[in-house]
Amino acid sequence: MAQQTIGLGASADDSGGDKLRIGGQKINDNFTELYAAVAALVAAMPAATDVQRFTASGTWTKPAGAKSVRVICVGAGGGGGSGARQPSGTASSGGSGGGGGGISMADFRPSDLGTTEDFLVGAGGAGGAAVTTNGTDGNNGTAGSVTQFGTSPRLRAGGGGAGQSGKAGTASTAGTAGGGMLAGIAGGAGASGLAGGNGGTGSSGGPAGGGAGAGVSASPSNLNGGNGSTMTLIIGAIGSSTAGVGSTKTDPTVGVANPANYGTGGGGGGGWANADGTAGAGAAGGNYGGGGGGGGSSVNGNNSGAGGNGAGGIVVVITTF
Repeated sequence: MAQQTIGLGASADDSGGDKLRIGGQKINDNFTELYAAVAALVAAMPAATDVQRFTASGTWTKPAGAKSVRVICVGAGGGGGSGARQPSGTASSGGSGGGGGGISMADFRPSDLGTTEDFLVGAGGAGGAAVTTNGTDGNNGTAGSVTQFGTSPRLRAGGGGAGQSGKAGTASTAGTAGGGMLAGIAGGAGASGLAGGNGGTGSSGGPAGGGAGAGVSASPSNLNGGNGSTMTLIIGAIGSSTAGVGSTKTDPTVGVANPANYGTGGGGGGGWANADGTAGAGAAGGNYGGGGGGGGSSVNGNNSGAGGNGAGGIVVVITTF
């Protein structure tokens, strides 16, 4: 409807303008159309949101005027195992990579939540310590902790499994993936006398596992560790970390952090095996929830490589008003 103009007449009191009732109707019609247009504009505007990211445990307070609340939990990554330290001529495996944590997400009505809600942010698992005693297998890493929101809890995501120790004559078992709506990715397994295995593969969207450390062969040489997991997310690809290189004794790289800062970090690279010195340590997992890389093995007289630490978890709360 076009704007309606009130007729005023040619001069004051000439009886040529609109009558009072008709003028009032035009005013009402104009305001009705105006208010409808404004309401349509307001409805088309994007809703205001408040995004809170928590990397330490605490208490969330529900904002006034909330219309919906989305919660994302990312479990912590597991630590990588350390490599073995065995006599020259004995084949051994490097430590395996820690598993990536899981990720879970849920939407809540504000009325379903309390005025406050406690939450726990999982701590990343520690990597296994380097071996300093001759003829000794490596040390296991520790598992990543669970991340959860609400006392009940209302939502939770599991931590990644611990990387296992490098051993004489046998493989090291990969750290398992953390559970959740989207599971994490397992770490890489260490093979006896061979280069470290790469972290597991997957496109679930969960955090990645670490690569395994390299083992020492019966004819000792400097072998490469394994790469951390590579995965593809809706927001784009998360690249792989680089493994430690035995020939140049180059350290592995830390797991790639998620650019959206919401979680699903990459796994750390595995350390190299060293036939004539200290072996390479595994790299840490990337934020958030990435598993640590396994440490490389060494021969007697030299320390093995320590496992890399898993990355901590995160809780993200997105409130829409």
